[in-house]
Amino acid sequence: MPLHRLAAERINNGRDLKVIITAENSQTGVGKTTAAGWLALSWTKLFTGKDWYCCPDDPAEGLATLDPELYFDIVKQVGRQHDSGTVVIVDDAEELDARRSMQALNVEFSQRWMLMRLKQAITILTLPSPSAIDGRLEELSDIWINIERRGKGLVHDLRVENYGARNVLTQQTHRMTFPDISQHPELNKLRAMKENKMDAWDEEADDEAEEQEMALSQQVQIAEKIKDETDCTWKQVDSVDHKLTGMLTYSGEYLRQQRKEINSE
Repeated sequence: MPLHRLAAERINNGRDLKVIITAENSQTGVGKTTAAGWLALSWTKLFTGKDWYCCPDDPAEGLATLDPELYFDIVKQVGRQHDSGTVVIVDDAEELDARRSMQALNVEFSQRWMLMRLKQAITILTLPSPSAIDGRLEELSDIWINIERRGKGLVHDLRVENYGARNVLTQQTHRMTFPDISQHPELNKLRAMKENKMDAWDEEADDEAEEQEMALSQQVQIAEKIKDETDCTWKQVDSVDHKLTGMLTYSGEYLRQQRKEINSE
């Protein structure tokens, strides 16, 4: 069944629709987010008569998020603040990929995602590649779109066997084309959300580096004090310091910087 017809049928029958979008061979820049945005803009307008939008400053007030947990706060508003048929995007949902299938977040997300079927929302997840699709999420999904190149994707219908191992059955249905709307104002806002997240990661990395530098400085001070106040060699200082902390500490790095003195002893 054509993708738009399936979406209309699901919403008209009071059901939800779950779509996963990936890129062939883990390609980047082929338009996963653009395809998701095009479907979101089209379907939200078609089924609700309203515009789909992002809120970079407060994602909970918009219809797109990079946070799987925040997604549920948004979907809860379908039927209240948002109309049935509203599209919610979870972009770059790598926290839910198959490599983390047994982590609490994946398990909780799949359980809650199953309960959200009565909300009549359309959810679109974007993931790097087909191999990143978590098995539980695949079972709960209806459609998988694999982007082959910019502007073109292959649509698959997902079903679960009724008997036996109850494996997920994947059937190619048709190819879809989508326009390049990457510069659409709402997609620019979504891009800004990604940049904000990357900036936050950079700040966190800087904080960790600063903490490590402070720890190194403290360990060096301890090592120097032990050596100054005792007759220990640098090798003995490192041995004592190692026993005190129960791990190879940063003074070990300082010890390596004193290699010449150690060798002379």
